[in-house]
Amino acid sequence: SGTIIEGYPLFANWTYPILGWKDRDGNGYIDSDEVMVGDSLMYVGPTQPKYTAYMSHFFGFLNNRLTLNANFAYSSGQSLYNQGRESLVSAMGAANIDKLSLRDQACFAATQYVTGRNRSAQCFMETVKVLRLQDMTLSYALPQALAQRIGATAASVRVTGRNLFMTSSFKGRDPGINTEPVTGNAVTAGPAFGAPREYGLGIQLSF
Repeated sequence: SGTIIEGYPLFANWTYPILGWKDRDGNGYIDSDEVMVGDSLMYVGPTQPKYTAYMSHFFGFLNNRLTLNANFAYSSGQSLYNQGRESLVSAMGAANIDKLSLRDQACFAATQYVTGRNRSAQCFMETVKVLRLQDMTLSYALPQALAQRIGATAASVRVTGRNLFMTSSFKGRDPGINTEPVTGNAVTAGPAFGAPREYGLGIQLSF
């Protein structure tokens, strides 16, 4: 992954393709030398989203004394190497390989080093779609008579939340967390937790 090849996006994901597998010795398991991997790199996709969209929604009630503002972000077409999923399958393969499907056994076996054969991370490359509710603010402007009772000409209260919701095709926690930021590109998504939810309370007074 992160290979630079002329005519393709910078730092795109590439891997050697898995051509097939067969339990040749009939032991019920796919061993490392029973997976066929191609000799030529296969383009998987860009490490930056192909498409992004930002949507802002505003709702006003009670003559806009009560307002709700929500901001969404959408992205799709981003290729990620799911390091967290590979680590999970590798751990299962090392300790409980009989609990893995033949396909997952082949995926695990393809990542292992075999003399004269390339290693492949094809099973752990994902093209991701993500929809996030980035932030939402609920604000209420107090009646002027109530504001004057506390010595202000106007007063409002607002509650804000960030990182409130995410839905994604990614088979992991959060595709936006890059576990190898030294590369400068979000090409590796691991088991790290995503950004925490944040909440805030604000009071605005005018005198």
